[in-house]
Amino acid sequence: MVERTSFEDWNCSAARALEVVGDWWTMMIVRECMYGTRRFSDFQRRLGISKNILTRRLQKMEDDDLLARIQSSSDRRTSDYRLTAKGKSLFTILIALMQWGDQWEQDGEPPMQFVDRLTGQPLERLVVRDVEGNPVKPSRLIPVPGPGADEDTIERFFYDGRHEGGVT
Repeated sequence: MVERTSFEDWNCSAARALEVVGDWWTMMIVRECMYGTRRFSDFQRRLGISKNILTRRLQKMEDDDLLARIQSSSDRRTSDYRLTAKGKSLFTILIALMQWGDQWEQDGEPPMQFVDRLTGQPLERLVVRDVEGNPVKPSRLIPVPGPGADEDTIERFFYDGRHEGGVT
């Protein structure tokens, strides 16, 4: 088995986030939690995932503080898995991923939608907005080093006094 590169030491928020959620089973387990799945056997049945892989994924998600295992209130012999605050914050990413899939992989015909419990209305398509709330096209964005940038990141984006890069 080929071992993949670890991103845990990279000075990049996207790479570090992928270190936590980059395995496809992670986001599928988050999706199942958002659908209301709580028990190991239900995750296994609904995802068609082998017990050994599911065991490893759930443990890693606990270690990464995405899930908490709690004693089931209905059956003291079993555990339930619940999203932590960190796990729940993946909701926006999951919705964006589903909306992308609806558009590009489902021909605009979503197999599942989340609707607002109060209004019954489906969610508006997620859009990147500027500080004034206006939609921003990718061509308007440029990457610049942030407060957590290391020397390599600063050097990559600022050299000879000029800025290079941008989303095209």
